Formats: sequence, structure tokens, C-alpha cells
Amino acid sequence: MIAHELYFSNGYHNEKQEIDFLSFREYLESIRIPKGKEVTPRIFANWISRQRLSKDLADSHRLFEEIQGAITGTMEDKPYLTREEYLALGVRQSIYPQELRDTVYDVFERYIRFLEEQEYFDPNIVALAIHL
Repeated sequence: MIAHELYFSNGYHNEKQEIDFLSFREYLESIRIPKGKEVTPRIFANWISRQRLSKDLADSHRLFEEIQGAITGTMEDKPYLTREEYLALGVRQSIYPQELRDTVYDVFERYIRFLEEQEYFDPNIVALAIHL
């Protein structure tokens, strides 16, 4: 059930209250319009297919999930983890085993350059930049 349906499902109505239901991107744009276009899993997959990666890192969906769920968007005071912080994550905090994480972070650094050079933005990084 989407938020709008859930909110109004019990017949609640308050004339003194006006509520807007926004997507995450719409919410970000209500604060500040990010420069460039949002990177999507498809854009990421196209980019990653041109990178020379080992077989262990060939799954673009899994790699994008790691960047979105472990490296970015997890800290309240900065947009992404440092290499040292990422390498120190526990077994349940990362999709990848310890021996691959250094390489994953190398890919993440290339991803940051790709975003800047091609004028894309990562919503996790933008959200923290707006917040800070």
C-alpha cells in the first residue's frame, strides 16, 4: 500500500493540515535541485560493464546495492564511509567478503569520478550534502 492510501484509509481528514506525498527525488528537489541527472541502476550497469572487474564483482546490481546500502547513506554526519570505515564493517554489514572490499572501494572511487565527469548525482550523497 502506498503512503497516500495508508494515510487516508481510515477516513482521517483535517482541514488545518495539508500533506504532500513525495518520492525521495521530489523531496530532495523540494530542498535544492541537484545538479545533473540521477544515477539509476541501469546507468550504473552500463558504466560498470565498461570497467575491468574480476568475476567476483561482475554483478552490477549487487555492486550498486553495496554502494547504495553500505558505503553511502549509512552515516549521519557525512555522505559516505572512508575506505578504512568500509573495510572495518562487520560480516553482516556488507555483501562482500573482507578480501574483496578494498577492490569494491576502488570501484566506488571511480564511481564518484564518473558521477562528477558525466554530471550524474547519487541521491544518497546529495541527501547528506543537503543535510550538512
